[in-house]
Amino acid sequence: MKLVSINIEGHRHLHERVLPFLKREKPDIVCLQEVFEIDVPVIAESLGMTSFFRPMTDVSQPTIHIPKPLGIFGLAQFTSLPIQQQQAADYVKADAEKLPAFFENGDPNAMKRVVLWTTVEFEGQPYTIATTHFTWSTHGDPTEEQQRDLDSLFKVLDTIPELVICGDFNAPRGRRTFARLAERYKDNIPPEVTTSVDGQFHKAGQLELMVDGLFSTPEYQLSQVKVVGGVSDHKAITAIIQRS
Repeated sequence: MKLVSINIEGHRHLHERVLPFLKREKPDIVCLQEVFEIDVPVIAESLGMTSFFRPMTDVSQPTIHIPKPLGIFGLAQFTSLPIQQQQAADYVKADAEKLPAFFENGDPNAMKRVVLWTTVEFEGQPYTIATTHFTWSTHGDPTEEQQRDLDSLFKVLDTIPELVICGDFNAPRGRRTFARLAERYKDNIPPEVTTSVDGQFHKAGQLELMVDGLFSTPEYQLSQVKVVGGVSDHKAITAIIQRS
């Protein structure tokens, strides 16, 4: 089964780079971070896939990060495979009555943090694929906020016996937050890959930060893992997944 995961940076690269890339790759399941809800049906129709979306924040005002606000913003999964189950959980600000505004009071973490997971059927077996967009920190340094939020994420993931989880973890490989993930799950990004930030599109330029992850439990074997530039401000992750 083929997986693609990308932080697509909202609407900026969607038609020029993201959709053409996905059509070329022909994945069975797609995990996207930083997706506008308004774009979800467009992506689903373009790929001929079923969609699953969960909101994280409301981008109703322009900022230096998102100059073109298009409203509700979050995570999405798309698949062409038969779906057995789809679930989502808010692990940060789960009790918020109102969807937080993007960068509310200047806080980059003023949003819900969400994990989505879909169980699909492939060659007669169930495959559970999850995605998240984790808590941000300055320069990717580990913070107490990240550690607390990771504890909350683990509580959700502990309810899923076997899975592959991908996404933008805002936690560079080699530092504490990433290390905690890699202690619990297998890190499938090739060791020679030193960054998943694409300097030609990222507002900060080239950064040597491997922040986009692809983790798995022992039931899954991942191969042909690639980190591909030229798609968004983060590089795309592609992989082939098999179950034992």
